[in-house]
Amino acid sequence: MIKEAAVEYDIDLKGSFVIGDKISDIEAGHRAGCKTVLLADKRPPDRGRGIALMPDYIATDLYEAAKWLVSSINVINCARGMMR
Repeated sequence: MIKEAAVEYDIDLKGSFVIGDKISDIEAGHRAGCKTVLLADKRPPDRGRGIALMPDYIATDLYEAAKWLVSSINVINCARGMMR
């Protein structure tokens, strides 16, 4: 579904983020090639399912996820500027 939307709306998945509250959301983000954020109240994610399923970041709420996302974008843009 994510890849279909990317084709239809010309979305760069490598530069996109999937934010979700289930491991299945993280799995979908990984399969699509996106960065992932797991919304979790103080419980750690199910680590028994493999390191490949670990999110790029774990946030306690959407506000924390958004702050991390913005800081990540700023770091990426700064790095791109240094490469010029």
